[in-house]
Amino acid sequence: MEYRCKTQSMDRTIIGPQGVLYSLCENCQTKDCSNPIEKQKVSVFGVTRELRLFVRGSEYYYVVECAGCTT
Repeated sequence: MEYRCKTQSMDRTIIGPQGVLYSLCENCQTKDCSNPIEKQKVSVFGVTRELRLFVRGSEYYYVVECAGCTT
């Protein structure tokens, strides 16, 4: 099932009180999600991490809100 999501461009890293905030998809346990989520290696402040990101064309986005996200 494709869930409605609010995304944020990777160009605008989100920094909160605990540090860098990553996509909700990192910890999501929803089994029937069919959104275009892919694992990608990205560099965040010089540290390479493998993140689950929302893909739209050739652009990658953080998911900041999702109707189907269960953590």
